[in-house]
Amino acid sequence: MTHIKKYIHSLPDTVDVHDVNVRLQLLEKVWEEYNAVQDQLEYNDDETQQHELDREAFTETYCELRARVDRIISEDRGARDVSPAEIQCMKMAIV
Repeated sequence: MTHIKKYIHSLPDTVDVHDVNVRLQLLEKVWEEYNAVQDQLEYNDDETQQHELDREAFTETYCELRARVDRIISEDRGARDVSPAEIQCMKMAIV
């Protein structure tokens, strides 16, 4: 997840949304794998307090990254969903 986090935090203003979607798929896979492993650790270990802290930290990082990725994708969709009339109005406002 660290590599994905570095990538997401270093994105420039303009991004390739397809690349971001690939990272989202990786992020979701890491999330699923983490939960499976963490569930096993918690089942087999009595150190519940530490496991709860680990899960909370990982969940916070995942949610922060997921929200950022969702925002990037949503902004890209919004930019592509601008109607020709809106583009014309924007051009006229610039002039």
